[in-house]
Amino acid sequence: MHEFDSVFEGVAEPLATLLDTRNTMMKGKRELEEATGTRKRLKDGTFTDTVMGMLFCYSASTNGNLSELDFHTTKHAPYFNVKKSSLRPEFQKIPNAFEYFLEKLAKVPEKLAPLAGQIKDAAERCAGKSLCRFSRPDQGRRCGV
Repeated sequence: MHEFDSVFEGVAEPLATLLDTRNTMMKGKRELEEATGTRKRLKDGTFTDTVMGMLFCYSASTNGNLSELDFHTTKHAPYFNVKKSSLRPEFQKIPNAFEYFLEKLAKVPEKLAPLAGQIKDAAERCAGKSLCRFSRPDQGRRCGV
């Protein structure tokens, strides 16, 4: 079993980071889909559909008069802001959900950058090691799983 454990020792942390990053992104996407209503309206909706839903909600809140939203761009996530009080009450969760998603998305590169080296190191440590040993012929092959 030691051989098997040593193979995964070096990739446990990168795998945990990948899983955590995925879960965080999926949570943010789900919250935005729920806030825009696209989660229950579109079975196989894309993220683009969700953003379009957000923009439709913004437009519906002002009857198409988007100047009422006091829309302006920013240099940080979510890269634009709207006056939340101009939104219908049922749409007021959208800006926060969008901001949460973009803040988490902006952190993905820094979280994933170290993984390539960590996985490469683990692969080099394991190169040439066999997880299976052959015992007596009557026992067949024993693998470290």
